[in-house]
Amino acid sequence: MAVYFVILDSEISDPEGLASISDSLAEMVRAHGGRYLVRGEPTEAKGGELALKRMAVVEFDSMAQVTALFEVDAFVELREQRSRIADTSAFIVEGV
Repeated sequence: MAVYFVILDSEISDPEGLASISDSLAEMVRAHGGRYLVRGEPTEAKGGELALKRMAVVEFDSMAQVTALFEVDAFVELREQRSRIADTSAFIVEGV
């Protein structure tokens, strides 16, 4: 059975704002079957030119779980709040 990883990299402009929504985001992720494998900073580059800031890697058992999470109105609102306090890139990758 494949697993899916949501990988995020964020540059935080308002740490206090992030702290105010961070627990709610994490609770919603967990409620949809997500398991945090990595969450925080700092990152340490070992090659290349990609300068990562604050990383999160979340594991899901199915793409359906990821899709369901990203479609929940409350999660959409939290992501919109996060976009005002952090510049975030997100990717979904199928595991091996």
